[in-house]
This record gives sequence, structure tokens and C-alpha cells, in this order.
Amino acid sequence: MKKISTVFAVLLLFLSFSTLSLWSEEPVSTTGVLLNIADPSSVKADHGANVSAWKQGDESGLKVEFSAGSKFPGISLNSPEGGWDLSAFLGVEAEVTNLGTSAVQIDLRIDNSGDWKEKKWNANHVTIPANTTKTVRVVFGKSYGQPGYALDPKAVIRAMIYVNNPTEDGVLVVKSLKAAN
Repeated sequence: MKKISTVFAVLLLFLSFSTLSLWSEEPVSTTGVLLNIADPSSVKADHGANVSAWKQGDESGLKVEFSAGSKFPGISLNSPEGGWDLSAFLGVEAEVTNLGTSAVQIDLRIDNSGDWKEKKWNANHVTIPANTTKTVRVVFGKSYGQPGYALDPKAVIRAMIYVNNPTEDGVLVVKSLKAAN
């Protein structure tokens, strides 16, 4: 059974790293996919958020609904046992659309193991106006554009996307979550 799990993990890793991207405003050409947006069951809803599949035309994603007054509603995605080895990449990025009626601040956080209070993570945020799509990027070793925790990209255990203290009910669509260069 362990051999089958190992083979499956290697196959998943191979499929995840089948492409690469550049840190630019240009479209991402290749990716190290961390999230299968067709499978909302792989994602944990946090702090009162509701998660479901979303599709509109050729686009798909994960719909994340949240309520005003919730503290940090969003999603978290845990790595397979042993963590993700993202050492071939500079960081992680998420493409997120705000379907709500007001701007929201979206945070992306990438964790190593340990107590989150010890800040063993890197994070960044972006403000997304209503009916707009933006990409939020976390560069390993930086948080919010400043030097941060020396995150070990060989041992990433979790990725989180959340709204920072929303003042109105809202809806986000996470269109992608991937390792990127």
C-alpha cells in the first residue's frame, strides 16, 4: 500500500510541475499547480466561508462565499503527507476574482510546519476592486514585500487564501493556485 501511495505522490508531483511561470504582468505560461479547482473537496473552508465549484463559460474556479464581520474567512489547502517540495520555484501565486460589490483585501499565506504564531510562513496581499481579477504572489523569504521568515520551499505544508476582515458579504473565485518562478 505504501508503494502505491508513493507512486501516486510521484505521479501527482510530476503532473503538478509540468510547467513554469514568470513573475511579471504577462500571462503565466507554465505552472506548478497546487490546487485542482475542479475538486472543492481538497480544500478546507475557514472562518465561516463556504466553498463550491464555479464555472462560467470556459472559466472555472472555486467560489468562496463569506459574510461581513467574519475574521479572515477563506480557504486552506494542506499538502500531501511530507509537504510540497517547491524548491524549483521562487514562490506561489493565486489568481482571484472579486465578484462582490466592494473592494476586498486578499491575503495569500504559504506555511512551513510549526505553530503559526511563530510566523513560520510567508505572505502577501492585494486589494481587489469589485468585479476585478488580480494575482497575489508570495516570494519565498518575503512577507508583504519585506524580508520575512526564511521559509524552506522543500517543506511547504499549507497554502491559505483569505479575506482580511471583510466589512460586507462577498464572493471570491479562486481561479488558480500554483508554484511559480
